[in-house]
Amino acid sequence: MRTALILFLAIIASACLAATESPLTVLISTEGRVSLVRGSTLLGEITPGLFEKEWRHAALAGPNLRDPVSREVRHGGINAPGGTRAVTELRPQILSDGVRLRYRLTPQSDIYLNSLHVSWDFDETTGTGAKFVADDAKGEIPEKRGQTHLRNAPMTDLRVQFREGGEVRFQFDNPTPVLIQDNRQWGPSFSVRMGPQMDGQEPWPAGKPCEIAFALTASGGVKVEYDDPVTIEAGDEWIPLKVDLDIEPGSALDFSGFGQFDPPAGKRGWVIATPDGHFAFEKDPKKTPRRFYGVNLCFSAHYITHEQADRLAERLMRIGYNAVRFHHYEMELVDRSGGTSTVLNRDKLDQVDYLFSALKKRGLYVTTDLYVSRPVFADEVFPGEAGDLGMDEFKMLVPVNAKAMKNWKDFARNLLIHVNPHTGLRYADDPALAWLSMINEGNFGNFVGSLSERARGEWEKAWNAWLHDRYGERPEAKTPWGKQPAFNIFLAETDRRMCREMRRFLRDEVGTEALLTNMNGWSNPIQNQASRQDYDYVDDHFYVDHPHFLEQPWRLPSRCENRSPVSQGAPGGRHCAFTRLLNKPFTLSEYNYSGPGRFRGVGGILTGCMAALQDWSVVWRFAYGHSRDTLFQPGAANYFDVVSDPLNQAAERASLCLFLRGDMRPARHSIGVAMTEKGLLDEAAPT
Repeated sequence: MRTALILFLAIIASACLAATESPLTVLISTEGRVSLVRGSTLLGEITPGLFEKEWRHAALAGPNLRDPVSREVRHGGINAPGGTRAVTELRPQILSDGVRLRYRLTPQSDIYLNSLHVSWDFDETTGTGAKFVADDAKGEIPEKRGQTHLRNAPMTDLRVQFREGGEVRFQFDNPTPVLIQDNRQWGPSFSVRMGPQMDGQEPWPAGKPCEIAFALTASGGVKVEYDDPVTIEAGDEWIPLKVDLDIEPGSALDFSGFGQFDPPAGKRGWVIATPDGHFAFEKDPKKTPRRFYGVNLCFSAHYITHEQADRLAERLMRIGYNAVRFHHYEMELVDRSGGTSTVLNRDKLDQVDYLFSALKKRGLYVTTDLYVSRPVFADEVFPGEAGDLGMDEFKMLVPVNAKAMKNWKDFARNLLIHVNPHTGLRYADDPALAWLSMINEGNFGNFVGSLSERARGEWEKAWNAWLHDRYGERPEAKTPWGKQPAFNIFLAETDRRMCREMRRFLRDEVGTEALLTNMNGWSNPIQNQASRQDYDYVDDHFYVDHPHFLEQPWRLPSRCENRSPVSQGAPGGRHCAFTRLLNKPFTLSEYNYSGPGRFRGVGGILTGCMAALQDWSVVWRFAYGHSRDTLFQPGAANYFDVVSDPLNQAAERASLCLFLRGDMRPARHSIGVAMTEKGLLDEAAPT
């Protein structure tokens, strides 16, 4: 009787749970992106996309703003790497128990494809352990990565049951090719890719539509919402905010009294890296650990009058910053009138010199990258070719092309041997220039999948030479381009070889003692740690709500996730813990909780806590300002600039207190993952 009662109560509880399960919210954006949300959990996004020949990926770019926005049809487009645009349409139809989504994807010119599809992508946390039924075939998403293709077949019915509960179901109008893929060798996600797969040998004709349609239902029901355009206008409840950019000395906002300054910067010798993973001053006999917190300056923000430089340096000191990163500084600095990209413009150089001296005078230390976005003539690397090299193209050419490496060295030499008349020192000899990064965000895995034809040729030669050196005449010497894990080892060893040559050049030929690093964003297979062993310190970047550009890079329209990082478990910067080495200082030369995300104000607290707990050594916010025009008069808020964002200015105060002043103590214990260099560079190592 007792067993029967327990069973009865269990049935009742199960029925009540099913009855109260929250519905699945299907949020349809203006361009046809569909977000699936249950409660506060994002169950991924459904997005049109394609893989052009050689698996070059492109996803939904954004709406065609010339088209009217209606709930009957959502217009968008996919900009393929080769230049073709595929026009997309989504026609949603509300059903009694869900929603029917009918996509039409139409390339505007002939295109060679590996896949034309609509993809449902969801993250590892959500998907791990989920079970699926594809028609009559059953499967499960495993806890640990195994085979990549979990199911690849035409189907009419797909049900996915998540481990935490709840089911999502796709019922296709016609038998449709569907690939259920484990993406964890590339990133922490899974995909359900719906649509035809091709071999790239025959073109998909211009104007030929690909139609993918299915009914979407879910346990607990479906609620459809439309993300339509919103117009914001000032009303009676708006209060004008008077902004004063400078800080009154001795006021409550003057944070210069934490003990973080001992001007001028460099008076205690070079900043050195200690064996326990901290920074200290060379002439400090106790080698007391030193922390720094600062900001990036970008583009024309470096090129201001002497009076403005003193005013800006004073302001940054009063805010509490004791470090500045000169970033994206090269464009105005170089004089290309003579046909090269390595000669420095005297007038612009004087502005940089004075700004540097103003910061140094007040005790602020400086870092920079020896390549960020300097425009390089293609002819300097490929004689006879016209135009400029792409920024990422040059980054990828430096390790595999002797002329590109020489160009990098020529610019670095011209900058570092220059004597700053306002300090009397070469930059190479000035301890206030404490840190140097070789190439900004130069992790080769970032761009190896989108190499230009001429850069691809250089890399393939390097790949084949590496295979021969490693394997000789063994069969492995014919390993295909890009095959893991050998390819990750090749990339790590290529970085190592490049950085060792750069270190030799900077130490022996230029004569600087500044601390050196590289690979500061964002592709980080574990093999990269072998190369990082050679650095003086480890650097990385992270962003929360970084904008996604819908039509053109760095042009409106754009979108951001706009979700609370607290409700997501505070992911910002957490992954960076896995790029550091415990015996080397760790820095973060870029981070931001970007605008217009409504939750960006928590970034200062979360990052200050994370940096303090992890006992990092330097944090630089990206950015204080991108333009000279906004440094001295209030300007409109944008994605990144603290100078025009009162909320992030307030958030900075939390980071300064928690991390730089030391209000949050470091964690008492550290946990390290121990691997030998041989283990890191062994093909049995994880990818």
